[in-house]
Amino acid sequence: MGKKFSYVLLLALLAALSMESFAAQTQKPRFYVKFSGTAVFSSAGDFGDFVDKNDPTDTARSYFRGYGGEIGLETKKHSVGISAGYTERYLDISSLPDAGAGTNVFTRHSFSAVPIFLFIRYKLVNGSFFKASLTLGEGVYLATYKEKLADTVLLKSRKNNLGFHGGVSVDLNIFKFLDVFVDAGYRLVSFKEMVGKDYRTSGAPLEGSFYYQANEATGEYGFFIKTPNKTVAASRSAVLNLKGFTLSTGLKIIF
Repeated sequence: MGKKFSYVLLLALLAALSMESFAAQTQKPRFYVKFSGTAVFSSAGDFGDFVDKNDPTDTARSYFRGYGGEIGLETKKHSVGISAGYTERYLDISSLPDAGAGTNVFTRHSFSAVPIFLFIRYKLVNGSFFKASLTLGEGVYLATYKEKLADTVLLKSRKNNLGFHGGVSVDLNIFKFLDVFVDAGYRLVSFKEMVGKDYRTSGAPLEGSFYYQANEATGEYGFFIKTPNKTVAASRSAVLNLKGFTLSTGLKIIF
């Protein structure tokens, strides 16, 4: 998604927030807090390819899992909220298949993100028990790729980017102050031209561009830090993403 379109959408959301503030003065607004668990079904870009190639038994989780929260203000027809959360997908690869005493050592390769979003919802149905809304949101994703051996970080890369979210939300009222909700939607965000650090050095960390090697001839698939004097066959600048369908469910407390 182009940055210009992102800025336009963000301005539209801010305008909607202003309109909501005006409407709230006449429609008895209520504050709410939401707590949720989230699953994101995304190809994950090069990270997804890395998992597929290094997990021949297909035992790794094929989706991102996380949690989040949201605070906001709602009226009869609209609601506006700010959300934050955490989502992650990882693969553990054995580093010492036979450690002698029946133990094993794993290197964890993880791709995680912290999304911070501004949402606006338009209520299509607003009954006493059942509510359904259209959802539109935009915000920033703080993404991290990391390789760790036990508590030691071996390689890390970070990237921030604007992202889009659209979907539907359904609320079921359990008590006067409590709803159970389900949100379903689509996320759209990519991370390109990343940089990172390799800590597997005797001195200062090696800094450079974040690259991905996909060498079918040798069966080598992995991430590394590219420097001007380092050449790796069948490699490219890594591209990660969180494009895909998302599903969240949880509790909504209404004040």
